Order: sequence, then structure tokens, then C-alpha cells
Amino acid sequence: MTVLDEDSSSPLEELKNRHKKEKKDLQAQITKLKNQAKNDKKRKKEILAEVEKLQKELDERHKKELEELDTEVTSSISNEEDELLSRYEAEKQAAEKAREKARLKHEKHQEKKEEFNKKMAKLAAEQAVADLTSKKTLEAKEIQEKLDIYNRTVYEIAPDGDCLFNSISHQLSQHGIVYSGEELRKIAAKYIEEHKDDFFPYLMIEEDQFDKYIFETANTAANGGKWGGHPELKAISDYLKKKIEVVQSEMRNVIIGEEYDGSPIIITYHKNAYGLGEHYNSTIIRSTTV
Repeated sequence: MTVLDEDSSSPLEELKNRHKKEKKDLQAQITKLKNQAKNDKKRKKEILAEVEKLQKELDERHKKELEELDTEVTSSISNEEDELLSRYEAEKQAAEKAREKARLKHEKHQEKKEEFNKKMAKLAAEQAVADLTSKKTLEAKEIQEKLDIYNRTVYEIAPDGDCLFNSISHQLSQHGIVYSGEELRKIAAKYIEEHKDDFFPYLMIEEDQFDKYIFETANTAANGGKWGGHPELKAISDYLKKKIEVVQSEMRNVIIGEEYDGSPIIITYHKNAYGLGEHYNSTIIRSTTV
């Protein structure tokens, strides 16, 4: 029996069997990696690069091991073994050509798939903008119709995460009361902290989150603060003894502090004004040019 006879104990057959197992193991690893990024384009690209690297490393190692085996047996192979090695090399080249053909086919398929996905993403984005614009326009129209009753119109407040407090600040200035949005944040936080039993059931937080909530209410968005909502409006209303009316589309206006006399503070609530989400604006008398 010659050195390269392909029986179960020949070095070549053992090496080929090991290579076959390693390729099978790599394919299983590749399948697992691809399954991890089915819906993540960025991760998918990273995985494709990783797969290519793993395949290349395995092919290079296999090639190196085969070349080393060839070197080991060169001095003792017979004509029969030469013929067998030639046949093996031909098979290997054919396999490499087949792999290259499959790789090119896969790359072409991936390019078409990526191009299709980009087109679909662009269409989806355009549709989302169109939908948002349509909702924004309808919402603004409905809010203005409600404001017409008060002979008022929307006064734009910057969408910086502090819009609720700044809209109240702007309203108070029309009543001759001066508080900055930052000051109103601290007022709301302190009032809620001092009346925790009244407010806590409506905050939708756990007990150990209360201190964090107070911090986020007292600080501006730029300093780690959170957006304001109904609890903060209630706290400001109670502290100032002022009625606050929130004008919104689709639903009835929200009135906070109905027990307080005097002209109400009138602000507006928007769900579709900006892509970021909820937003509050102030209002002014139609004839006002502030």
C-alpha cells in the first residue's frame, strides 16, 4: 500500500476527512452567525465580512496543510501516487472554481437584494414623511379651530425637551408673571416632592425611582431632564393657583386647576408637529405680534 492510498488510514484521506469536518463545522458556524442578523442590516454586513474572513482562513490553512503533506510524501510516492495526487489537484481546482462561481453568484444576489432593500427603505421613508406631514397639517387645523373660540393662535416654542415649561413661562409673561422655564421645572419638582402622596400614584414609576424622577423634573433636558406632562402641569397649576387649559386635536381640551379663578393659561399639545414625538406650544391673541 502506497503512502497516498485513499483508504481509511492513509494520511491524505485522514486530512481530507478532517478538512471536510472543519468545513462542515464552519458552515454551521456561518449559519448561526447569519441567523443572528436577519433584521439588522449593519450587523449583517459585519457578519458577511466575518464569514469571508473565516472561509479564507480555513481555505488557506487547508491549502497549507495539503502542501505540507505533499512535501512529506514527495520522496516516496510512486507513479500511482503521482496520478492520484494529480487527480486530487484537479478535483481541488474544480472545487475552488465551483466555490468561486458560487461566491460570485452569491455576491451578485446580495447586491440585487441590497439595492432592492434600499429602494424599499427610501419609499418607506418618503411615505412616512408624507403621512407625518398629512397628520401634522390636520392636527394644526383642528387645534387652530379650537383656538378660534378664544381669538388666539399658536405661538411656537422650541422643541428642545423643555417645551412644556417654556410654553407655561411664555403664557405667564402675558399675565405679568415672570418665571423662566428652568425655574418652573424646579417649582414643579419641589411641589411634587413635598406632596409625594398626592402625585406618586400617577407617576407610573417604582418607589426607588422617585429621586431620579425628581432630578429629571428639576433639570433641563440639556442637563439630563425629562419631558414634562400632566403631573408637572398639575404641580405648576397648584403652586401658582392658576387654571391651565391644554388645547389638543381629536380629544376634548384638558383643564387643570378648574377650582382656580382668573384667566386661564392656554397652551397647545401636539402629537405630530415633530418627528420626535409630543410637543407643547404657547398661544397668543390673534392681534398680538410678539
